[in-house]
Amino acid sequence: MILDTTGIDDIDYSAAKMLVQVRRDLEKRGVAIAFVASFHAIVNVLKRFGLVGDEQGLPVHHTVDKALASLEASLSLKDSPSREDETGAAGPPLDSEPEP
Repeated sequence: MILDTTGIDDIDYSAAKMLVQVRRDLEKRGVAIAFVASFHAIVNVLKRFGLVGDEQGLPVHHTVDKALASLEASLSLKDSPSREDETGAAGPPLDSEPEP
C-alpha cells in the first residue's frame, strides 16, 4: 500500500495515531506500506510517530513511482527461491520440478 501525502500540508495528533493503528493492522496482515511525502513538515510528523525513517519506520519517498519500485524490490526479496509449507518446513525451490 502506498500512502501518498503529497497533497497534505499538516497531520494532527488524531490522524497520526490513526495511521499508527492502520500500519499495525496492515503489517499483521502482511501488507507492505510505503509513504510518499513532499513537505518536510509531514516527514517530520511521520518520523515523530515512528511511521517513517530510522530502525522500524517505513521508507518515505518523493514520488509514487519510487515508492512502488521500493515496494516491488522488497517483495521480490521476500520471494526467495525456496518456500515454507503450512507446517513451517522448507519446501523445494519454486522453480524446481517435483521429485519423482
